[in-house]
Amino acid sequence: MNHIARTSDQEGADPLETVATPKRNEKNDLVEFGFPEIPGYRFVSLLGRGGMGEVYLAEDLALRRQVAIKVMVTAIQSSAQALERFQSESRAVASVTHSGICQIFKAGEVNRIPYLVMEYIKGQTLSQVIRNHPPSPRGAAQKVQAIAETIHACHQAGILHRDLKPANVMQTESESIKVMDFGLAKRLGETDASSTRTGEILGTPCYMAPEQASGVAKGLGPECDVYGIGAILYEMLVGRPPHYGSDAMQTILQVRTADPIAPRTLQSRIPRDLETICLKCLEKEPSRRYSSAEALAQDLDRFLAGWTIQARPATIFEKGHKWSRRNPAKVAAIAMGLLTLLGAILGVTFHVNRLQRELNRSSRLFSQSQDWGSWLVNEHIPDVAKLRGDSTIQSTLVNKTLDHLRQLEVDISADRQLADYIAQAYEHIADVESDPAFATPLHLEQALKGYEHAVSLYTMNKDQPQESTQFATALMLIKASRVQTLLDRYEGAKVSIDKAIGLLTELIALGNRNDNRTANLDWRVALIDARAERTRQFAPSVSPQRTFDAFQQLEIEFQSMDQIRLASNHLEVKAALAVAFGDWLESQSDFGSVLDPSNEKAIDLFQDAVDLLTPVAQQDQRLRWTLVTATTKLGDSLMKAKRYPEAANVLREGVDLQKGLVRDFPESDRSRIVLLSLLDRQFQVAQAQEIKIEELEAAESYQLQAEALYALDPSRYGREMRRAYTLSSNAYSDNERDEQATEFIAKATEQGRKVVLESSEPSDRRILAGLLKKQAQLRMDHVNKRSTVTERFTALQSSLALLEESIAIYDQLEESLATEQGSPYWLTIEFKHRLENDLDNAKRRNQETRHTESSIR
Repeated sequence: MNHIARTSDQEGADPLETVATPKRNEKNDLVEFGFPEIPGYRFVSLLGRGGMGEVYLAEDLALRRQVAIKVMVTAIQSSAQALERFQSESRAVASVTHSGICQIFKAGEVNRIPYLVMEYIKGQTLSQVIRNHPPSPRGAAQKVQAIAETIHACHQAGILHRDLKPANVMQTESESIKVMDFGLAKRLGETDASSTRTGEILGTPCYMAPEQASGVAKGLGPECDVYGIGAILYEMLVGRPPHYGSDAMQTILQVRTADPIAPRTLQSRIPRDLETICLKCLEKEPSRRYSSAEALAQDLDRFLAGWTIQARPATIFEKGHKWSRRNPAKVAAIAMGLLTLLGAILGVTFHVNRLQRELNRSSRLFSQSQDWGSWLVNEHIPDVAKLRGDSTIQSTLVNKTLDHLRQLEVDISADRQLADYIAQAYEHIADVESDPAFATPLHLEQALKGYEHAVSLYTMNKDQPQESTQFATALMLIKASRVQTLLDRYEGAKVSIDKAIGLLTELIALGNRNDNRTANLDWRVALIDARAERTRQFAPSVSPQRTFDAFQQLEIEFQSMDQIRLASNHLEVKAALAVAFGDWLESQSDFGSVLDPSNEKAIDLFQDAVDLLTPVAQQDQRLRWTLVTATTKLGDSLMKAKRYPEAANVLREGVDLQKGLVRDFPESDRSRIVLLSLLDRQFQVAQAQEIKIEELEAAESYQLQAEALYALDPSRYGREMRRAYTLSSNAYSDNERDEQATEFIAKATEQGRKVVLESSEPSDRRILAGLLKKQAQLRMDHVNKRSTVTERFTALQSSLALLEESIAIYDQLEESLATEQGSPYWLTIEFKHRLENDLDNAKRRNQETRHTESSIR
């Protein structure tokens, strides 16, 4: 694939939406790009787009070579600071001569629009390399050494990059390294007040040095770029940046105050020396990092050659000093505890040995329960949850965490605080494994065991009030019931949910007697959650009206509790209620065929539930996944009811939400699959409304996402690629662009053949048979509009060959015996007979024409 680095202000953007594989454009004018023609260059295609610049593939007409042209976005030209940053890029790159720098050939303006003509690089960004084929530790060291040497050349020329990250480094087809995007570069020692103000934070939070994240523009030196190189090395080693918060400000706070998790904690195969080099680059104090990029490159060279590196790991004293600065309250508590124990030892000398053993044990358990346990539940597992999707890294981390939990369980009888942390850890890990972006059957099995084990740990704690234990058990049973439903264990799911309802009913009765209003509210909300799950499970065995009445009653009860809008766990219940209701609507096979008032009321009730969930879900990733699920189901219900304008609005919101999740979790294949299903629905709604331009937009978006998945694994995502070509063909056909429609249906057919070769599913063969017929139809439609007699004759022969292949597939599936008139099989037969008659007539007319011409001669 051909790519060029994104602009520096594209933080958070999906590279598969901003960087596309170039497609040659035969037009010489640039009207479609929105820019006047640049003399001497012909634009070919858009490569990438950011908030400040757009990058195009172009042809240098004089030198007959491909170049990349970066043009400043028209909308921000009025910003003097943005203009200065754009122009500084050309000055920065021009001052450095090094093979690792993406060269700029020319800088200029056309109609007051600045542009840069740059070297066009074929390859991938390191972001794509990490996502697609993570390098080995040694390979990562080699790449980072090349980056360090390049940045040292920049520093020697007096240039500080300030925006080093994987997306701004290219790996060429020959696997050499090119550093790109100098839009934030500045001269070393230069204040640069025109473009940078104190307090203005420029760069990408995940990769910027602490002193850069502080917003202080003065005093940044080479150590700033050394930190960025270290952050790139960290991500290549473990698959994630050293710091990653829920938003930019959280990330900046982590960069300034928190040390990164040691890479070997996340990936044990990383050599210790390479970890030491990486962590030295990421020191908070610039003076503790490598003094120059050259020094870093030399230490990496020592590592690669097998020599002793100059960097050294932090000592126990240094680690303790850092920890004590971050946790002064814990230091005081430990100090008091140690002083108390020391006094006891001095006062009771004959118990010295026993007290020493207890001191060692207490110190170990205190450290584990108070510090390790808190880190595990509040930091480590949330970090693991961010690595969503079928991620090998996430699976490895989950399994390692579970192993550690099992080892720690030997101490829980001596420390109840540790038992609570372990129970919470099992629950949170189970939440990760049952997440919609992670829930494979194997993960669901592990999640179910996690919930069951959490219940056993909660019930072991006799120090906790009975109400707390009972409530925690009920919540675990609700979650376990959902997982059992996903695993098709319906009887077990019903047993679990009935137990949960029984426990919560007892708690509410107890709360009413004791006037415990705060806890009673939590219990009542949880009971609504449990009853919603039970209603969904029992829906097939009762009438639709009874199910609808039950959901409506739950909704009324939920709405009556105004306080619930302030608590995120209550909002999760609201989300679950909306999804449960959506599942029931989806299960109504005859829904929408004959609409009665209850069905219309059902949709409106579902719409209210989704509307309530929408504003709060934006702030919670887990709720956002649930909201997308609910939105999809609401869109389906509106489509079945033929309320297409409303369905279009709902699906548009769902697509926007899911695109955000794809950007947040680019390693999750499942998130892209969900996005494809939403885009497919969006296409169907546009088609039903006959809005042709929206059809085309949905088809193009679908194809872009399908191509990204297909590039990762062609054998796994062939069906998505086949569907993408089919939608594109339908869209172009509806827009009366027959040539493109015919081209895409041919691609869909070819892709369908590939899928059938790797699949024994009858459905895949039926789809191929339908595609062959569709290709024949489009070919004949195109030829009938404008063609010569010879072209029509050729088209008839090739179309008949396609239909014969289609019928052969149907015959293998015995469709002639299993279907009636009007089925796809018999429609194909009828179409074949029509074309055979047309071919016979064409032959006869051809013979008559020849006979007439012969008589004249």
